[in-house]
This record gives sequence, C-alpha cells and structure tokens, in this order.
Amino acid sequence: MKIDIGCGSGKESGYLGIDRTAWPGVDIICDINEGIPLPDNTAEFVMASRVLPYVNNLFAVMAEIYRISVHKAVICILAPYAHSFPHLSNPLFKQKFDEYTPRYFNRAVSVYHRRTPVLRRSPLQQLQTYY
Repeated sequence: MKIDIGCGSGKESGYLGIDRTAWPGVDIICDINEGIPLPDNTAEFVMASRVLPYVNNLFAVMAEIYRISVHKAVICILAPYAHSFPHLSNPLFKQKFDEYTPRYFNRAVSVYHRRTPVLRRSPLQQLQTYY
C-alpha cells in the first residue's frame, strides 16, 4: 500500500490519503499527532510532503510511520529547507529540516552528534537513510 500523509486536496493517484481535514479525496481523516489509524506493517511507500514541520512531536510521528511501514519500506519526506530565511521565520513551523535531520533517526546520530541523546531501543534506530 502507498500512503500520502497530509495529502490535502491534492492526493496522489493510487495512494491512500491521510489528512486532518476532510478534503475531497481524503480517505482517512485523523491528526497524525495522535497516531495513524492503520495496522502495523501496512505500507510499502509513505510520502509526507510538507506536513512534518507542523507536527508537535517529530519523534512520535516518525515512530508511527515506522510502525505502519513494512520492512524496507520507502519513506519520502519533503520539507522546507530550515536555513532558508522564510522558513526560519515561519512561526507555524514546529520542526526544522535540513540535510542533517535524517541522521537523528538512525545509528549515525551517535557519530555525528555526541551531545544529542540517542533513542535507546527505539525502532527508529533501524531506519536507513539514503542521500
């Protein structure tokens, strides 16, 4: 199954659309901050386009994405670049993304950011990051 998280009114064809607003074409209406109402190991492909900067707890949402994904699923995250002036000053963004953000979701975090707490025993440590 292919999932489009935060699809809005522009859900990709052939995807299960998830959004917190009942736009035309949305299949599941939910707030991903509260969890994703799908069974474990459901998705082979998850797209989250321009939605993750607005979540309250990025680690919790990523854990939910991990939970619904099958082994070796492709997770595609599109997010505004954190170091662009309009994005730095956007008060609605709760999360910032740049080329280093994916490293916080795999074992490389201990190599690159020694002062950052590592998620111990978390399934997020098993995610692989591709650049």
